[in-house]
Amino acid sequence: MNLRWVDPAPADSAAVATCAGLGIPPSVAEILVRRGYVEPEAVKAFLRPHLGQLHPPGSMRGMSAAAERLRHAAEHDEPILVFGDYDVDGITSTALLVRVLRGLGARADWFVPDRRVHGYGLNARSLEEVLARRPRLLVCCDCGVSSAAEIRAARAAGIDTIVADHHEPGAEVPECAAVLDPKQPGCGYPERELAAVGIAFKLLEGLYALLGRSRRELYRYLDLVALGTIADLAPALGENRVFMRFGLLQLEGTENPGLRALLECTGLVGRQLGAGAVGFVLGPRINAVGRMAHAAAGVRLLLTDDADEARRLAGVLDAENRSRRETERRVLEEARGRLAAFDAEREVAIVLGARDWHPGVIGIVASRLVEEFHRPAVLVAIDGEGVGKGSARSIEGLHLHRALAACAAHLLEFGGHAAAAGLRVEASRLDAFHAAFEAHARAALTAEHLVPRLRIDLDLPALADVSRLHALVEHFAPFGPGNARPVFSARGLQLVGYPRVVGEDHVRLRVSREGRWLDAIGFRMASRLQEVNPSAGPVEIAFTLEEDDWNGRGDLRARLLDFRCGPGGDAAAPCA
Repeated sequence: MNLRWVDPAPADSAAVATCAGLGIPPSVAEILVRRGYVEPEAVKAFLRPHLGQLHPPGSMRGMSAAAERLRHAAEHDEPILVFGDYDVDGITSTALLVRVLRGLGARADWFVPDRRVHGYGLNARSLEEVLARRPRLLVCCDCGVSSAAEIRAARAAGIDTIVADHHEPGAEVPECAAVLDPKQPGCGYPERELAAVGIAFKLLEGLYALLGRSRRELYRYLDLVALGTIADLAPALGENRVFMRFGLLQLEGTENPGLRALLECTGLVGRQLGAGAVGFVLGPRINAVGRMAHAAAGVRLLLTDDADEARRLAGVLDAENRSRRETERRVLEEARGRLAAFDAEREVAIVLGARDWHPGVIGIVASRLVEEFHRPAVLVAIDGEGVGKGSARSIEGLHLHRALAACAAHLLEFGGHAAAAGLRVEASRLDAFHAAFEAHARAALTAEHLVPRLRIDLDLPALADVSRLHALVEHFAPFGPGNARPVFSARGLQLVGYPRVVGEDHVRLRVSREGRWLDAIGFRMASRLQEVNPSAGPVEIAFTLEEDDWNGRGDLRARLLDFRCGPGGDAAAPCA
């Protein structure tokens, strides 16, 4: 898929000079200014995040009532049931709340639904489980804001509810003891895009404040907060970034036996951890049990204090992740086969459904299809009763929650965010939904939206200072949505030797200019090997900088995002 390189706009020279006055090299100052960090205090706050940047929990709507109701339940020995989702955000939210509440002496139990049996969130099926547990207080985390009817039924059964969610509210916000959701109407909390585990942490902050205890006592649990925040792809900005930065540090020396066992199982003990360790190693293993089996194993892993049990459960998660990868590969191949005749000129959206697809992997496959086709994608796994569970992923320009709302007449239920969502649809209505979704996407997306763009942060005139540049931009970490690792371009480069394929389908090459050279790797780019030839002229590359720790030396390398020959242009030009 051809990428359109978008070169950086000129940075305001006065703002760059102000930024450089803080001792920051002009090249790095340019990146900061383009990302909106202009005032010196904003620059300092970004480069030096600290726990004092966490906002007072009381500024979140519903916090006072939520903390008071939770305090009452803990002090009066009321049975509390924490109800979480089956993904990493929901699992870490559940474990965080249960660990802290039990530490305070509260009677806290937990429940996470089985994806295949109960479906998502607090619905009619999972409500039966709640009622059977007979709690006095129900705390919904990472779900609940769209469950007004179920919460009314719980109240009729004598159960109070606190909702700690981060999804877009439906037409009716639940009437209950308290709703914590920065997206709900009338909530002026400064951070709208917290993950659910971040909201759970704020709830505990509010409870500790009410009990006269310092929130510093909660910092030992920031490893769980970082894990859920990163895995849920929450924006790596503001309060989320503070959670991520200090949670990753906490994770490196975690006191949680389950997390320690998972680090041992994945070979990460003793290593410096970045967001990638969570996003690509730890998070997928915790997600896997919710996708392939039952997320309860993930919660038990994070709650156990027994080292042997932790190691056993970490092994279960690792095995389920291997199963998940194989199932994902099969579904992806089938989806690609069905898209062989996809007409990118005529079709705007991808909607596919099948009866033998595993509902636990369709979200991952949908994401892969978005990467490959740059189209919004909805994949639906249809069960034996003719009901499909779907996962949707989007591109810039199409707000998924609004798109599904526009197609609601064809759906049984839906929920989610701008970029990711879930739904249920009868198989008999899938074609009608496809037509409605296609029509909405066509109206929302322009031709510009349908061309994938690669935004360049800085064009490098030389390769001489890449090591120093890398060291400086590492202060931008942790990286994630809204705070991507800076993308560089370099032009007029010569290939040193011939590129080669490494691993299954990766390309490794070396480029040079003016006597300086740089190694580069392009993941899943083996199919493009024929595009480059050392005798055909200069090459230009778009890349990020990273340390290659495969051999233990930590050599600096470029991670290729795209490469092409000759000057500029919107599409890759073959070099051969």
